[in-house]
Amino acid sequence: MRYSHQFRGDAPPTTRQADVLRAHQIQQAAAAAANQQQRGFAEATRRENTAAHGHILLNFIDNDRRTLAPEEVYTWLYAGSE
Repeated sequence: MRYSHQFRGDAPPTTRQADVLRAHQIQQAAAAAANQQQRGFAEATRRENTAAHGHILLNFIDNDRRTLAPEEVYTWLYAGSE
């Protein structure tokens, strides 16, 4: 005798289907975590590069003993991020 859910096509998943679904969900969660970690590394690298540009700018001003115009400061600080 066949049950009504078999005719509707919404039978509960088999153990194999449930295992595949669970593995897929775990894989998706791992990929999302790795993606977020990569974005964190990129943000940290960007901050380090910005800080490095700031140090270069300060050293340049100290070594050159002159004042930079505002557009020169902008160029030195943000050239790497555009």
